[in-house]
Amino acid sequence: MAEKASREKDEEGEGGGGGGGTAILVFLPGTREIDNVRELLVAAAARAKVGGALALDPDWILPLHGALPPDDQRRVFQRPPPGRVKVVLSTNVAETSITIDDVVCVVDAGRVKEERYDAERLMSSLEDVSVSKAAAKQRRGRAGRVRPGIAFHLFTSDAPMAQYTEPEVRRVGLQQLVMRVKALSLPGTAEAVCSRLPEPPKQAAVHNAVEDLRCIGALAAAVGGTVPAAVTVPRRSVGRSVTFPLKWLAPHYKIALDPWCRPPPYHPRSDVGEFIDLGT
Repeated sequence: MAEKASREKDEEGEGGGGGGGTAILVFLPGTREIDNVRELLVAAAARAKVGGALALDPDWILPLHGALPPDDQRRVFQRPPPGRVKVVLSTNVAETSITIDDVVCVVDAGRVKEERYDAERLMSSLEDVSVSKAAAKQRRGRAGRVRPGIAFHLFTSDAPMAQYTEPEVRRVGLQQLVMRVKALSLPGTAEAVCSRLPEPPKQAAVHNAVEDLRCIGALAAAVGGTVPAAVTVPRRSVGRSVTFPLKWLAPHYKIALDPWCRPPPYHPRSDVGEFIDLGT
């Protein structure tokens, strides 16, 4: 693959749209797979060169996923020195979110980790599943976004794959969504609001989410529907994070419903907002 990438670069010449540089983008399901593959490549780079044209450099075998610090994420856009090939080991974050313009070769493992919600066990899990045909096509396109490239898919052409990725709202727990609906004071019940979405979830899933939140005291019964037991409401706009107290904990202990959100940018105290207790 390194030899092929080198030939593509040479054929393109100095005036190519990529501006020089040679990189291989590898799509892997998750961070554990990225770490394992990186260890193997670093060990191989320490032993020998690849093809004699380009050398694997341990410093240019780079991971890319959402949990990396911003400085580490920005490294994937830098150019390797002459005679070195950059290998980017990425989750699906590189499918659409970013473009690495010196990529001339894509390797697609054909797997992705998606959050799934089990309504019977009332548990969410991160499952390793096959990518959809649309996602595989999108990954292939990362090799030819700004310059000619080639893609290798590590699955057969007749592999069983869905046409499109299932919408997130239909495969995850809806507790966060219900709390946001209530925090925004949207008219109607949670089921009615969710039914107006472009790709609405099942009514039973919304109903189960409401009942779960009632059981832990996050929602309180009210005339005509339910209200949040406690919400965080900024003075100027509604924030991304919704918090609520559990019945069996002291009032000063709170649980954030959106722990995966990035911290909001710093604002003066007057803009941060106040905690409004709507009662338990």
